[in-house]
Amino acid sequence: MAGDGVGAVVLAAGEGRRMGAGRNKALLPLGGRPMLAWSLALFDGAPEVGLVVLVVAEGERSTFERLIGEGAGRKVKEIVSGGATRQQSEWNGLGAARRWMGEDGIVLVHDAARPFAPAALLPALIGAAQEAGGAILATPASTGVVAAAAGVVTAFPSDLWAAQTPQAFVLRGILRAHEEARAAGFAATDSAAVYERYGGTVRVVEGSADNVKVTTPEDLALAEAIARRRPA
Repeated sequence: MAGDGVGAVVLAAGEGRRMGAGRNKALLPLGGRPMLAWSLALFDGAPEVGLVVLVVAEGERSTFERLIGEGAGRKVKEIVSGGATRQQSEWNGLGAARRWMGEDGIVLVHDAARPFAPAALLPALIGAAQEAGGAILATPASTGVVAAAAGVVTAFPSDLWAAQTPQAFVLRGILRAHEEARAAGFAATDSAAVYERYGGTVRVVEGSADNVKVTTPEDLALAEAIARRRPA
């Protein structure tokens, strides 16, 4: 699995409004270095991954280029501009990945705001995608989750999982799913939803509680606590 047969698309183009930091949350300091540096280190240290495409807001390109130039993300081959939505940013990143690796390999789609994805699970995630076409990291949802409608509980589901990233796909398949979604005007919150909507199978690989998505100041405080017990 080593080499350019596996690539990653890292999404760092979000505005992060709920963080209220006044700047891209991927650039916020976390454990003594920018959050993005933690996210890119996942792939720098993974022999399975041959290249990374970084997706950023056009107006912040120079900032991210400087960060990469300072040594973060040694496998970043290209920085591309994001779109108005996460889905459009994914499309732009996947198109760039295709230029570097063709369509037959595996692509990992990852949120820059998840700085502590478990590297040890990448081989299992990639293997599941090779077998099924798609795979995600996920953790079992809390047993306290209920389904409700109009303010009334309707069910106590026991088989819910909370999706995480990275999410892995055969690049040809996820590109086709995105093309169909664009033609139909279908919007989703992540790649797996697009892939499943248009006929793809998505396997679940159990993830990690540390793989938090940093969205709010409370999440950032939790991430700082995680960073303190990890090597810099």
